[in-house]
Amino acid sequence: MRLAAALLLGLVLCSPLLAQRKIGRDPLNAEEADKLRDTAQEPNERLKLYVGFARARLTSIQQVLADTKAKDRSKQLHDLLEDFATLCDEIGDNVETYHADKWDIRKSLKIVIEGSSEFQAELRAISEKTNGPEAPPDAEQYKFVLQDATESLNNYADDARHILQEQNALAKDKKLKKEE
Repeated sequence: MRLAAALLLGLVLCSPLLAQRKIGRDPLNAEEADKLRDTAQEPNERLKLYVGFARARLTSIQQVLADTKAKDRSKQLHDLLEDFATLCDEIGDNVETYHADKWDIRKSLKIVIEGSSEFQAELRAISEKTNGPEAPPDAEQYKFVLQDATESLNNYADDARHILQEQNALAKDKKLKKEE
């Protein structure tokens, strides 16, 4: 009985630590977070912002990849790819939420889809460089997170294309809410 109580107490005391570990770092800086807060009631603008933030992470990834002498290069790449994957997940979550609430997000879905096509080409090129014969020596350190980012991107891209078709059908029946 004492053992069970001790285990329960240990679990209760460790649960905040486990919750913090799952959350991880925020992929957004303070300015980006403020911009998102300001667009909480504007689905189309919010999705455009997320695509822009993801594009900025890819630009940073390209810059770090080009600088073979960067300090903590593999950690920087790992963190930027992780941030990119988190942003992809956020784009997907927002698209699903706004679609479920019947918001007309067709304009921003086109931007999301165009961005995803661009991002897929860039990640494919990065993946080829990290798997090829001229792969950088630190490629193994960020290879898994690159694969994760690619999967996150592919998932939201597929969902966005499907949701755009559904949005077009709903628009014909005038069942979408417009932004004010």
